[in-house]
Amino acid sequence: MKHLFLDSQIWLSLYDFSSDDLEQFRRLNTLINSEVKIYLTGQVCSEISRNRENKILAALDKFKPVNIPIPNLCKGYDEYNEFKKIVEKCKNEHKKILSKIDTDIQNESLHADLVITEIFQKLEIHDASDDLIKKSIARYEIGNPPGKNKSYGDAINWELLLEVVPDKQDLFFVSSDKDFRSVLNENKFNNFLKKEWIKKKNSEIFFYTSLTEFFKSNLKDIELKTENEKIELIKKLSTCGNFSSTHSIIHKLSKHSTWTDDQIIELLKAADSNNQVHWIIEDNDIQTFYKTILISKVEKMFELEELHWILEKIGYKNPLQDNSDETE
Repeated sequence: MKHLFLDSQIWLSLYDFSSDDLEQFRRLNTLINSEVKIYLTGQVCSEISRNRENKILAALDKFKPVNIPIPNLCKGYDEYNEFKKIVEKCKNEHKKILSKIDTDIQNESLHADLVITEIFQKLEIHDASDDLIKKSIARYEIGNPPGKNKSYGDAINWELLLEVVPDKQDLFFVSSDKDFRSVLNENKFNNFLKKEWIKKKNSEIFFYTSLTEFFKSNLKDIELKTENEKIELIKKLSTCGNFSSTHSIIHKLSKHSTWTDDQIIELLKAADSNNQVHWIIEDNDIQTFYKTILISKVEKMFELEELHWILEKIGYKNPLQDNSDETE
């Protein structure tokens, strides 16, 4: 399990042009409580709420201009009329998307809003006590990083992390804030803070300036561990000896969100070969799990004749059979 902190600027990057796109955060969402533990502070939540509209405004200021003036010198070319149509279509589509964006801004239902809300619902929010706030202010006043311009937010987040992250656990720290960077090398963590962390927590701190960088450095290890865990669970499902174990294994399998075709086939074969699975396959949790992993894969799975009865048992009709009936 990797212990992870993302500062408010990383979350807010979902509203602008950063390299941390929605897919990166959706990927992160699937790893929560299985491969990563995210530390979320009340301070970060407040900073996101305060700065959301400013981030959106800055992004829209760059996106709104779509005027493409066409000088007279273009009119003599064969492509002119077609190009003019494309420009007009672009303007119309631009107007439509801006209208939808405006509605979603007001309803706080932008795709970025929804992703952040979904992730935050899984996390514990750590709020600063009055004593910790006083400690953070004192830290700033004596000149210790992080923080600038009488802003104590970074100091509060830092003191909270020192308080809530377990000792001897490495912290993966993702921030684009210069207050946490080395003056000599902006890709390195502030040396004072690094030494403080090592001394007080007896562990390391690893610094990244974006979520994309974090994944580039760690995703391979995370995915390997995840794949090994899935393989082991599939084996256990194939050999489990009672209904209670079946439900327990299905619960663990349900925490994973991506499956290869081969893994889906093995899961179906487990239901075919082990009566402790197929006897209760219509139970809600088991049926829901199988239907979830089979989304968009049903027709391909029906190509394996020996698995037809399992697929039909959980409510699917054979699309290949339907097609042959229509042909006749």
